[in-house]
Amino acid sequence: MVSTRNLMRFLLLGAFFTTVVIFGSTNYDPINIPKLYILSLFAFLGIGFFISKFSLEILKKEQMDLFHAAILIYVLLLVCNLFINHQTLDERFFGSSSRNTGFLAYLSFALLGFLFSFSNSEKDSVSLFKVLFLANIVVSVYFILQLEGKDLFKIQNFYQAPSSTLGNPNFVAGFLGLSSISPLIIGLLEKRRS
Repeated sequence: MVSTRNLMRFLLLGAFFTTVVIFGSTNYDPINIPKLYILSLFAFLGIGFFISKFSLEILKKEQMDLFHAAILIYVLLLVCNLFINHQTLDERFFGSSSRNTGFLAYLSFALLGFLFSFSNSEKDSVSLFKVLFLANIVVSVYFILQLEGKDLFKIQNFYQAPSSTLGNPNFVAGFLGLSSISPLIIGLLEKRRS
């Protein structure tokens, strides 16, 4: 495997910002337009960095495994859907209004998955879980502030419940549930490394 440490740091920064950044006063879902642009920016810049630094030779040297094949098939299906779906082109590309989970979001997630697959150290894994836990803290603190009526940004949403930076209380619960085990995983990885 090729060392991709700087790329991983860049992607972790993108993951953190996509999770915690808030723009505007209306926030209905976790992928609002500004977050979609942040997600896409980091995904496409990451791919650009990957191609310029390692070219596509790495794909020839490394055997395409099942994960990379699955990503390739997934992207091909996304492209097919972009052209054969009956929705308007902007809905296919950006997603339905306020959801923003169309072609661009899913392609960005696929590119990020592809890039993260080239991580070749447990240090990168530990860093990922540290970033998840840091994002957990930010999301939790902001959620508590909203719960106490001290919303810093006066976010409007129709759920009538705190939604932190994720725009939807269900996504807050899911994110906090998944990211709350980060310290346990970090401890296990650190113990295994020593």
